[in-house]
Amino acid sequence: MAGTKNNRRTQYTIQVIKEAFIHLLDTNELSKITVTQICREADVNRGTFYLHFDDPLDLFHKIEAELVDQIRPILAMRPQEQLHDWLKRLIIILKANEAVSRIILANYRDGIMINELFSEVQEQAIEEFKEDFHEQNPHILKYYFPILSMVQLALF
Repeated sequence: MAGTKNNRRTQYTIQVIKEAFIHLLDTNELSKITVTQICREADVNRGTFYLHFDDPLDLFHKIEAELVDQIRPILAMRPQEQLHDWLKRLIIILKANEAVSRIILANYRDGIMINELFSEVQEQAIEEFKEDFHEQNPHILKYYFPILSMVQLALF
């Protein structure tokens, strides 16, 4: 039914806007993308965009939040399994959402996902890296997790 918030047409329009935005992020910095560019790429008018999103940053955060919602169950499993297994499960989700993941990781300073993920496992990772790499310097250890996570993501 027209006018219903979650009808197929609305869902399709939101998806088209997200896809247009992700396409623009392939070649532009998040801070440089305008609503006009998104609307042109998605072939929707500005009113339609503003019906669903406040601005490009709001759109970015909503896309990111959807991915974080998929990752949250993996975060809940972390205490029961080894960090390597946890990272593998995380990378599988990121790989399944490759375009969005790549954009979010590239724009990490504007996003919440990386900070949320790292805060969940950083202490456990540092303890495991002490053993795995025979490293005791805490300043070096705090950099191991994001670097090794990005390398694993790239190799997966």
